[in-house]
Amino acid sequence: MKNISHSTFYQAAEISDDTKVVFRIKLQQEPANEKELTKDQKLMVNAVNEVVLSRVRFKALEEILEEKGLIKGDELFDKIEKVAKRDFDTLKKEVLYGKEETNT
Repeated sequence: MKNISHSTFYQAAEISDDTKVVFRIKLQQEPANEKELTKDQKLMVNAVNEVVLSRVRFKALEEILEEKGLIKGDELFDKIEKVAKRDFDTLKKEVLYGKEETNT
């Protein structure tokens, strides 16, 4: 909270224990300071965003293929399973180390 203004009011020549005093304080809530993310936190946020975007792209592609009648039922998931068995380790290395390093 931030003190915007304040005032006091009393009717007496001097203040004593019995003097009635009116206090008026106007406060304003300050916006919460957003904590700067660490490098690791930024990496995690980016990774999560990439995963979500990949899922969105995949779902959109799946829907288009189904709408056009190009795939039916579990055909897509059967193909994904075959490709995963064949290429998973290679694709994982490309993501972790870069395509150039995995080809050498």
